[in-house]
Amino acid sequence: MLLFLARHGETEANCEKRFQGQVNYPLNSRGKKQAEQLAKRLRGYHLQEIYTSDLQRAEETARIIAVSRDKSFFSHPLFREFSWGVIEGLTRREIMSVYPCLGKRMEKNFASEYLPAQENSSCFQKRIKQASVFFGNFSENKSILLVSHGRFINAFLTFLLLRRDGPPFSFPVALASLSAVMLRGEGVEAVFLDDVTHL
Repeated sequence: MLLFLARHGETEANCEKRFQGQVNYPLNSRGKKQAEQLAKRLRGYHLQEIYTSDLQRAEETARIIAVSRDKSFFSHPLFREFSWGVIEGLTRREIMSVYPCLGKRMEKNFASEYLPAQENSSCFQKRIKQASVFFGNFSENKSILLVSHGRFINAFLTFLLLRRDGPPFSFPVALASLSAVMLRGEGVEAVFLDDVTHL
């Protein structure tokens, strides 16, 4: 099966460098244009099905792609972004203002810092594995698109290609980028990763 992984287009929160997590943000005008460019990039492929995170920015991106193909899409919370807990919706400067002790700890070692109310890492990895099983159940001759989020796609690719759970996640995922992997039984092959040539 050929599985395409597209990150959603730009939001104002991206421009402001906010931790979006599972907070709903709409695409801005540039993000909508990026989604249209993604739709054109995918025009040469026959996609049988389109799946997306149920968060607004991903759904909007998927809708623009689906409408261009006169297709429906299926949204599900399984494909949501990682939840950053209490810092969602905040910039680093705002975190320092609202949670100064947490902000200082994050500056020292963000990667290992536990954030209050964040998604448990084992729960996040469980979602990644469930997504792997979900797409692994499709027949080999299918082509499917998943529209999701940066950390989710990064973790998913790390699990599929490197067979590793949890950080460090090894793949950059730019806004409105497109990656593709070929799933054949137990084998996984990268076709291309983080492609932004359509932008």
